[in-house]
Amino acid sequence: MVTVELIKLGAEISSIIGVFVTIAGVIIAIWIFSKEMKKQTEISQMNLFADYTKRYQEIEMNLPEDEDLDNEKILEDKDVKRYLKVYFDLCSEEYFQFTKDHNNTRSLGRMERGDASRLSEKSNF
Repeated sequence: MVTVELIKLGAEISSIIGVFVTIAGVIIAIWIFSKEMKKQTEISQMNLFADYTKRYQEIEMNLPEDEDLDNEKILEDKDVKRYLKVYFDLCSEEYFQFTKDHNNTRSLGRMERGDASRLSEKSNF
């Protein structure tokens, strides 16, 4: 009788230990998954920032220099108008991307201050 009860008790204890090990495993898996997702999000944000930077640089390389902007003929140039439109489209895209996806007021504030300072410089229109 005693051995049967001990066997039952051992089975119950091993079942309880199994449940705790399973719960611990699930918690560890969730923690690892959340860390990986955070890393992937950071990488994605850096890639997005790099893409925006590359696109801005391409636009700025194709716009005329400051001295040329004083000439009204250059502002009527189709290529200049196209790059100006692309520039403002890119600004809008970046603004809506940050407000929609990130909803991070600190990042949005930095972006808005950066756009304001970039547009206030003479070299940018």
